[in-house]
Amino acid sequence: MVREALYVMVYNSRNTDKDSVGEYLNRVTLLVPGNASRLLVATHAWEGGFEAQEPPAPVLQAHGIDSKAIIRLSSKTGQGIEQLRQAIISVAANTSGPSDWLSQANLKVRDEVRRMREDFVSTGRPPLITLGELQEVAKRFSISAPEDLCRCMDRLSDMGELRHFSVVPGLEDVVVIDPRWLADLMAKIVTTDANRIRELGLNQGRTTMEALQKAVESECPPSTGKATGLVRLMQHCGLVYAAADGAALVPPMLPDRMKESLDTLRGTLVEMSSESLPEPRRWWSAQYQYGRLPDNRLSRLLCRLLLLLPDADVLDVYTIHVVVCSPAPELLGARVSAVLGEELDGMELKGIQYKCPSCLEKNPTDDPGTYKANVLQTFAQNKRKEVLECGQCCAELPLAPFVRALRLDEQAAPWSPGQQQGDSDGGRRLRHLQAAPSCWLTGWRLQRAGRGSSGRKGVLVCGQCDAELPMAPFIRALRLDEQAAPWSPEQQQGDSEGGRRLRHLQAGTELLADWLAAAAGGQGQQRRGGPPDDAGGGGPPPLPELGEPELRDARRDLVRRVVAVHRHVTTPERRGHLPLLVALLPPPPPPPPPTCDDDGPGGAGSSGSPPPLRLHPVCEHPEGPHPVEGHPGYDIPPMYDDPRGPPGCAPTPAG
Repeated sequence: MVREALYVMVYNSRNTDKDSVGEYLNRVTLLVPGNASRLLVATHAWEGGFEAQEPPAPVLQAHGIDSKAIIRLSSKTGQGIEQLRQAIISVAANTSGPSDWLSQANLKVRDEVRRMREDFVSTGRPPLITLGELQEVAKRFSISAPEDLCRCMDRLSDMGELRHFSVVPGLEDVVVIDPRWLADLMAKIVTTDANRIRELGLNQGRTTMEALQKAVESECPPSTGKATGLVRLMQHCGLVYAAADGAALVPPMLPDRMKESLDTLRGTLVEMSSESLPEPRRWWSAQYQYGRLPDNRLSRLLCRLLLLLPDADVLDVYTIHVVVCSPAPELLGARVSAVLGEELDGMELKGIQYKCPSCLEKNPTDDPGTYKANVLQTFAQNKRKEVLECGQCCAELPLAPFVRALRLDEQAAPWSPGQQQGDSDGGRRLRHLQAAPSCWLTGWRLQRAGRGSSGRKGVLVCGQCDAELPMAPFIRALRLDEQAAPWSPEQQQGDSEGGRRLRHLQAGTELLADWLAAAAGGQGQQRRGGPPDDAGGGGPPPLPELGEPELRDARRDLVRRVVAVHRHVTTPERRGHLPLLVALLPPPPPPPPPTCDDDGPGGAGSSGSPPPLRLHPVCEHPEGPHPVEGHPGYDIPPMYDDPRGPPGCAPTPAG
């Protein structure tokens, strides 16, 4: 598809064709580089007094199309034909013609590329050349300026002669001079051929990165050094998704629909949950209904959900049902909602409904009772109802679990109690860190206890079970809990909104950094650059042990939070209202060869090179910001597209 072309979309304005216009506009936007010229034409207008129907207003707004610009015509009466002709002529007059971009120099470069392609095919080599080789060819035909070379490559790319993927790791300096060869290579992965499926070990869209690498190396030998880059290209295009432990998902090969019905699956879950388990489990379910979803975004979403919930399968695609049975189901449900929010950002979310947990458990084959999120929000704000009655099973349900789900659900964030429409993504994600304790304590009691004015110093006694609970986890929860922010020990009532949100991000960053340091056996768990978490006594309690999946998630969350802090800091309207900064800095230069075994605080040790970046608190001094003196900072582990972290790959900490 060519960027200079005018894309005319003609639809029948007397039937349901208007409902498909949005899908075609999405495809043009996806496939055409840059801003493509588009023209909507509605046929069968003014026939028998009929007025042409328009596509939905949100569709037109999303693509910047004015409804008055739609050409309405009738082939019977001829009305509107002249308007269409003039519109096409107007666009053509403002568009560069073939003589502007198909110059003689470009044609000569094209002929040379075709000659090189024939040489590669005749010798059985993969049609890959370096960017420098293409530059030398262009220079022979007086194309030497970088902008002229880019323009030439754009034209040849539009003509289907070559492809250059500058943003794909491993292919930055590679030009593919036979796009059909690349398409055939991808067809070895996305295939219905039984022999290829057997070679790849594809099972319902699942295989291994090793099998994919071997399939690519069969066409692009390892000696070229480009096979890994081609695999990453498939990841970049959404054809492959790397999972943990070397597993891989191929989205186009995922099953379209499950064989078992949702009711049968729900019955199986109920049977499993009724077995003797080490701790009681509860039900939580939500339904997210979207409008039309582009295939590429839907494929990536399904892959991420399958990685998050390995035992799940694919159901209907536009209405997404989430059913969880676990000791704290809202937390896992919140993670699913966060994935939905990231992958389907900007898509039309028509509504959220929460299901009756009693129906899910007692009547697994019937339709459960549902509660709309905005209705629950009204109940929570009015505080007139503490109990809901299910219209299906007549069970009386406390309102509190639904309100807790609203607070954790990132998709429902604009409707949750006390939530502002302009809340930051970082603030919503940080709220997910708050896991509810087994008994509830009010924020003002925790705040008083944190200052040592209530109970034994550093310890709380539960009024239900008489257990002695350390104060530090509660104080940490207060610092992270956005709703409890005005009660936090170090929080001032007059503090700015930006300052509060940034402090929450900082608290989450420090907590995750502590986890990573503890898991790696590093030093610096007791921070010296801020208030301690033990609220004045006893030192911090030991942090929970994290397994490899949790560590991987913690690393990603850490980098995500750092990026969120950076965005807060660099926003002009928030500058001057930020009491706390965080900086990503390169590690200090390596010290001279050690004479003893001391690696220093937070050091990388003698077993390997230091990490590429470190996280440092920054003091915003009037004479200029500077890192907090005496604070060693925190290592940020390298991150890779492939979770296995292949050696030799450049780290990308902003992931």
